[in-house]
Amino acid sequence: MVDETISIHELVGAYAVAVDHRDGASFIGLWAEGGALTIFQDGPDQPQTNTFSMPTEVSRFIESLNQWDRLLHMLSTKHMAIFGDEATGEVYCEAHYIRDSVDLTMAVRYNDDYRRIEGSWLFSRRAVSVMWTSERPVIVTG
Repeated sequence: MVDETISIHELVGAYAVAVDHRDGASFIGLWAEGGALTIFQDGPDQPQTNTFSMPTEVSRFIESLNQWDRLLHMLSTKHMAIFGDEATGEVYCEAHYIRDSVDLTMAVRYNDDYRRIEGSWLFSRRAVSVMWTSERPVIVTG
């Protein structure tokens, strides 16, 4: 069971890295066929603002990130429950989206469903809920 949880933690981390690098090739490999990525930009109690069918709409999702100069997702709390080849999870994230010299910082809660397929854990559903945001000026280096 511990190894399975570690595998799911690695999947969650790989998602953050793929988004930060806008790496569609890596991102597509994280999803079960027929998966769904749903965005709740205005909070979990408001209507969804976008849905991406995975893996067919990976390109559209990655393209939506191109309006930002830099991205950085820092994961914190992770809780998973495994039921055979299915699992659920909740993950917290502080996400930084930089454009020009402004950092849009978002507190994000991911609610996930995972599926083990041929020994690998994949996302079958991810709901991205933005809990609150703040903006601040930053100095972009490099």
